[in-house]
Amino acid sequence: MTSPPLALVLAKAEKRLLRRAGDLEARLDGGGDVENVWYAYYLTITCLVKLSNRGERAGELLTTKSLAEKFGVSPRTILRRRKRGELTPALELGQRGRAAVRW
Repeated sequence: MTSPPLALVLAKAEKRLLRRAGDLEARLDGGGDVENVWYAYYLTITCLVKLSNRGERAGELLTTKSLAEKFGVSPRTILRRRKRGELTPALELGQRGRAAVRW
């Protein structure tokens, strides 16, 4: 039996964590003895944050080379796709050179 792809496993985990966070929020809003609930809520939210980053720093911009490595293609492929309008950089620091483009 083969394992499901990582993206599918992470998507299911994200749905479960979101449901858990909602349940814990309802318990927090309900009052009563909530000391243990706060810790569980904290752990759940921490897991969601880590899952959303998926090993990358949030907001990190990539060089053309880094983006190419991430997708398993050459930097020239990234630049060709940019030229055809298939990819749009997040930031262009100047008019010339690949070092001026961030994804």
